[in-house]
Amino acid sequence: MPFLRAPRLSLFCCFLSLATCVPAAVTLVAAPSAPAVRPPGTAKVGDLAICPVQGQTFRVSAETTHAEWKGKTYSFCCDGCLEDFLKAPDAYTGPL
Repeated sequence: MPFLRAPRLSLFCCFLSLATCVPAAVTLVAAPSAPAVRPPGTAKVGDLAICPVQGQTFRVSAETTHAEWKGKTYSFCCDGCLEDFLKAPDAYTGPL
C-alpha cells in the first residue's frame, strides 16, 4: 500500500506549503480578469457598456448612438433604444 500513502503525503505537503509542491519551473499567474463593464452614463469609446434601455452589454465606438441627459452621456446598443430613451429618459436613468 505504499502507492496510496504517497499521494496523501503530497497533498499534506501542499496544505503546509504551496512552494514545496510546485516545481521551480512553474510560475503561478493570476487568471486574467474580465474587462470591466461600465454602467449607463459612464462609458467612453472603447469601454464595455450596458444599454440603459435593454440592458445588453456592448462595446462603445465613435459611431455608437448616444444622448446627453442631465450632464451624462448615455450610449445605446441601437437606434431603437435611443428613441425609447428620448421618450422617457427618467424611466431609464432613475433619480439622479
